[in-house]
Amino acid sequence: MDWSHLISSILILVVSSIPLYLAVNLLGGRASLLKVILVNLAIGFLDGLITSKFGFLATIISFVILLAIYKIMFDLGWIRAFFAWILQAALAILLTVLMHRYIL
Repeated sequence: MDWSHLISSILILVVSSIPLYLAVNLLGGRASLLKVILVNLAIGFLDGLITSKFGFLATIISFVILLAIYKIMFDLGWIRAFFAWILQAALAILLTVLMHRYIL
């Protein structure tokens, strides 16, 4: 077993979960980093299933399910779940730009 691949995959999962963690907490939701990681894993798994079964409608169905998961798991309303999704993307872009500018 290649341990470096496993460790890098875990590290990528943790780092990619930070924007969602920050977004949920900024919007008053309840989230721990572990919960956010598990939610990201679940969403990725469900998205794969939905895409394979529904084709064209998969994007819409996946988006509604993503918002529902955010709403339930992070104790947010529909509007705040939507804003968490937008804020997550904005924070991910910001972190990526900062990393490329100052770290890499």
